[in-house]
Amino acid sequence: MAFKKQIIIVEDSEIIGQILHLTIENMGGYEPINFLTAETLLKTLETLQPKCFILDLHLNAHIKESMSGANLALKLKMLLPTIPIIMVTGSSDPEQLSELQGLPFAEIIHKDAHDVLDQLELAVEKYTL
Repeated sequence: MAFKKQIIIVEDSEIIGQILHLTIENMGGYEPINFLTAETLLKTLETLQPKCFILDLHLNAHIKESMSGANLALKLKMLLPTIPIIMVTGSSDPEQLSELQGLPFAEIIHKDAHDVLDQLELAVEKYTL
C-alpha cells in the first residue's frame, strides 16, 4: 500500500466536513482526517503527520469558549510553521473577512463558490507537492 498524505480538515459542520473529506479522498493519494473542533485536533496533533490543514475560518463561532479557525491557524503556524493552511469560509461580510489580514494561510476558498470543490482540489495539490 502506498503512503498517503494526511490532510487535516477542521470544520464544525459535519455535512460540509464530509463533503470536503470525500472530495480529498476521491483525489487519490490523500488521507483526509476530520475534526469538529480545534481543541480535538490539538489534543491529537503530535500523533499526526499532516501535509496540509484545511480550516473553517469561523470554526465553532457559536461556542464562546471554543478556539476559532483564525486562532487555530496562528497556533498551528507556531507549532508546524512549514505546513500550509487553506482557509475556507462561508462569509462574504467584509468585517468578518477582515480577520484574514495577517493570518498565516496559503489560500482562502469561499464555500459558496460554484467551483469550491475544484478550487479545493487545486489548492491541496498545489500545497502538498
